[in-house]
Amino acid sequence: MFDLGRDGDVWATPLGDGHTSGARDLNRALTWVLAQDALGQPLSWTENLQTLQPEQFGTTDRESWAIVNDTRWVAASRWIVALGLATPSVMKDRTGVVPLPVPAVEDALRAMPAERLSIHDLLARIGQALPVLHGGSMRFGLVALLGADPDPGIVAECADSSVGQALRILEERGRIRFETLPDAQGIRLSRFDAARQTHAIVNHGGKK
Repeated sequence: MFDLGRDGDVWATPLGDGHTSGARDLNRALTWVLAQDALGQPLSWTENLQTLQPEQFGTTDRESWAIVNDTRWVAASRWIVALGLATPSVMKDRTGVVPLPVPAVEDALRAMPAERLSIHDLLARIGQALPVLHGGSMRFGLVALLGADPDPGIVAECADSSVGQALRILEERGRIRFETLPDAQGIRLSRFDAARQTHAIVNHGGKK
């Protein structure tokens, strides 16, 4: 799926056949969705994609958007859930998906040592494992194109909202434990948190 050697910078390819070859089209969609607010409204074509994209990409030209029409959105929304990068909305009156990558982040944690890591090292490793998330190469390409990161967590100098929320859920499941140590640089996992976390310890056990 994330074949950087094949697809290159998915945000730098000119319009045409090469723009959608390989998994470029899907990876642009995944990257953009995961740069949205995990604590906001569920994402759907009819509710907000046609508003958020022109605001962020600065154009009403759909060919310049990450997701150009409802057909592409249907396909992308199925893939993003299947890949563990989002979850269907559970809100009674809201359909769509929420950019909450719990299974994908949990998979990334399995490859990490069960030892204390700085919070910034942890976040960097997650971005390296999942390039569509903050800290990953595809997200860097999107931010370079937009001129700023649209995620409210990043704007508030916290962890990305999708990653931060996923880590909180995994903390509840016992998959990871966070610490706040003195004289160490930390970060808030959510813009609604008061405390900064400085370190994390991955637990390869925990609850399923």
